[in-house]
Amino acid sequence: MKKIKDKILDKTLSPDDVDMIIQNLQEIIKKKTRGHNNFSEDDIKQLKVLQFLLKFYNQSDVNFSIQDERYERIANILDELELNKIITKPLTALGGLFQFRILDRVRYRDYIYKLIELIIEKFPKEDYLAFLKKIDLDNQYIVGIIVTVIGGILLYLILKYEKFF
Repeated sequence: MKKIKDKILDKTLSPDDVDMIIQNLQEIIKKKTRGHNNFSEDDIKQLKVLQFLLKFYNQSDVNFSIQDERYERIANILDELELNKIITKPLTALGGLFQFRILDRVRYRDYIYKLIELIIEKFPKEDYLAFLKKIDLDNQYIVGIIVTVIGGILLYLILKYEKFF
């Protein structure tokens, strides 16, 4: 996820990158890995909508028709964009037709990136010391090995730098 966050900061996130986030999220939910409780199918649906809207970033006049479950999500996001004066008032018609003009492309992109970033923030943080948590300190052999290794390192340091003691 660090690469994705860097792309958001660099303003180079593409719809293909969002597709990678969706795949990672589906994998986390499917395998029930650490942090899967933070996500739901709604997050995947939201990312698909954001990926769809991100495709229109380079256009001034946007026209599309959508007739599936994404309609309400798209309508809500477009209402927020219109309230913030980022797009013109979206014209809607029967059959899920949307038509609007992007007034500020930079703010449009940044708004979509921010919504994506809110979902990314729910991903579990990488734990670099996770292996330490897996050490079974109830096992006397493992504790003996750890004590022997630490003792050996301390003995080496004492013998090597005995003039400082």
